[in-house]
Amino acid sequence: MKKIILLLISLFLIFTLQKTNGQDSAAGDLQAKKDSLGKSLSKAQLYIAQGKTTEASKIYTSLMAAYPDNREAVQSWLSVNRKKGPTGGDEAIKSLEELEKSYPANRAILFFKSSLQVENGHNEDAIKTFDRLLSFDPKNEEIPGMKASAIARTGKFNEALELMKKTMDLAPGKAINYYSLACIYNIRGSKSKAILYLEKAVSMNPALRESARKERDFKNLLEDPDFKRLTK
Repeated sequence: MKKIILLLISLFLIFTLQKTNGQDSAAGDLQAKKDSLGKSLSKAQLYIAQGKTTEASKIYTSLMAAYPDNREAVQSWLSVNRKKGPTGGDEAIKSLEELEKSYPANRAILFFKSSLQVENGHNEDAIKTFDRLLSFDPKNEEIPGMKASAIARTGKFNEALELMKKTMDLAPGKAINYYSLACIYNIRGSKSKAILYLEKAVSMNPALRESARKERDFKNLLEDPDFKRLTK
């Protein structure tokens, strides 16, 4: 009996040691990946400082393949390649669509594409892009609210609110959901409800104050005393 107990203890210790080693190895791999990403981004910034934008762009696109969720690589690529002027936004969207062909699973590309579509008033297209993002990441807590706001901008307020209700049922108590509700109600012209939900959002997550000051859906409230109070 003692031999069996000793054997079981030995097996348990071996399993625990293997598990710990495996966790240490995974943590080491993750850190190495982060270090590699950081070095590549720094190298690209050095190229930009030297005026070598083509070389920098190549680094950013290589990172898109290796890190499909990394937004910094896509954002940096956009800052280098995005044209200025009245058509700059639409041209940037087309550029991202070309990138998407090479990196179809890159969520960061889709995120910036949807953001530019919203920024340039292409809400129907943005809704489709949000759907594609959600197909990759159905549990995402950020995208449903963005999609609901885009739906509201097309005039479908009931549909937008229904989506937010479902989202909040699945993920209750999230500040970003109250923020999205504030956007939707302000788009609809219900300032009192917009302020109510924005107040709840920023009380739960004060960092949303800065987001609200930059939010296109709140532009009409920038000089509003209640809005200023909540976002100062």
